[in-house]
Amino acid sequence: MPNLHPRIEELQRRIAAQLERHGDEDEVIHLWCGYLAALLEWGLIGDDAYNAASALLPRVGGTVLIDMFSHARPATERGAARPRVLRIVG
Repeated sequence: MPNLHPRIEELQRRIAAQLERHGDEDEVIHLWCGYLAALLEWGLIGDDAYNAASALLPRVGGTVLIDMFSHARPATERGAARPRVLRIVG
């Protein structure tokens, strides 16, 4: 059975190990930022764990992350480029 509530120390250890192997590659940082954000959103970690783990990562995508959690207006209402439509093929 998977651990439903990851420990801060475990997240920090895994982040540090992956950064040591891959450096500050954007792909690694983005994956970890998304993973931590999902854990926080679903209540699997608290603010303290999120802040402690994400402190190990370089700051990227802050505006997009805030937008994701703020339920901002759609891009079309903000005058941004037309949003992409995702289609499931199969």
